Amino acid sequence: MYPPVQDEYLYVKPNQHSGFPLDCYKYNSPIDGTEPDLSKYPAYQHAEVLEFDQLPGELLFIPTGWYHQVSKLMFSIGMAALNGQ
Repeated sequence: MYPPVQDEYLYVKPNQHSGFPLDCYKYNSPIDGTEPDLSKYPAYQHAEVLEFDQLPGELLFIPTGWYHQVSKLMFSIGMAALNGQ
């Protein structure tokens, strides 16, 4: 996960929207966190990542604006709530 103040290191394009049906601000980065291309995205080397393992039975809340990338080590089920619902 990356805190939202690191847009400059993640090469985020400003003012993007997700479109229908959400039509909300889109938080994304073109960088693959597992295999970053530092020749194409050199500022990424300054990004501070928070990396952890989520264990069975644990719940993770990701606030708006936090970039994240998921790697599953085993079968799992994920859920997402929209607009705090």
